[in-house]
Amino acid sequence: MKKKLQIIAIIVVVIVFLLISIPQFIFTVGLPPDDKPFNSEEFHELMGGAYEETSLYKQNESSIKLSTVFADHEIAMTEIKKLLKAFIFELSVKYSLPEFNENTIDEYQEALFQYREDNYRASKGAPMYKLGALSYFCQTYKNAKSNAKILLEKGIKNDIDNAMAHLFKVSSKGYINQVSSFLGAKLIVADMLEYMKTTYDLELLTDETIPVYRELLDKVPDDPYAFDKEFLEKFFEIYTAQ
Repeated sequence: MKKKLQIIAIIVVVIVFLLISIPQFIFTVGLPPDDKPFNSEEFHELMGGAYEETSLYKQNESSIKLSTVFADHEIAMTEIKKLLKAFIFELSVKYSLPEFNENTIDEYQEALFQYREDNYRASKGAPMYKLGALSYFCQTYKNAKSNAKILLEKGIKNDIDNAMAHLFKVSSKGYINQVSSFLGAKLIVADMLEYMKTTYDLELLTDETIPVYRELLDKVPDDPYAFDKEFLEKFFEIYTAQ
């Protein structure tokens, strides 16, 4: 009888151990360490590249901040699902969430807030790479729509001269290049740059790749990129002349 009780006790311990360790393994397998420091530049590279935030300035007007956007949203979504597969699965199980995609980002952002409250390490401020990385991803993924709204409201997306006045310093000698000029231009036409990157299999737009993008502008359809084409051609003309 005593031996049977010992066997039962051992079985119970093993079962409890498995119940604790198996979910922990499933929810952590393949994830970067929780104490890995989050570096946005490194993260952008993992996600297929990004055009980083900047502010636009126009004389006698307040500055306009445009946020970082992914250079290729499809690649970014694919890569985050691979990088944080176990954590996304954990969130979906704990909070009964549908598949993680562009249409469910808001639901996952809400779940991340709840996760911070429910998880002891997260609530006490311990560094958790997966939490910071997915939070950053969700916000950056949504920045494209936020930027587009700002650009329309400020009259930059439909007025070439107004756009140029926000990118360059205007003087009696004409336009003068600013540190933020190229950064701002890329964010203004980020949608078209993404179309060109994926359609023509291009690298990100940089000083070195300007000739390639400029040569292909005529091939980009006017609908819906007529303004973006005219804007970028004029920007290249001014920017490369300085």
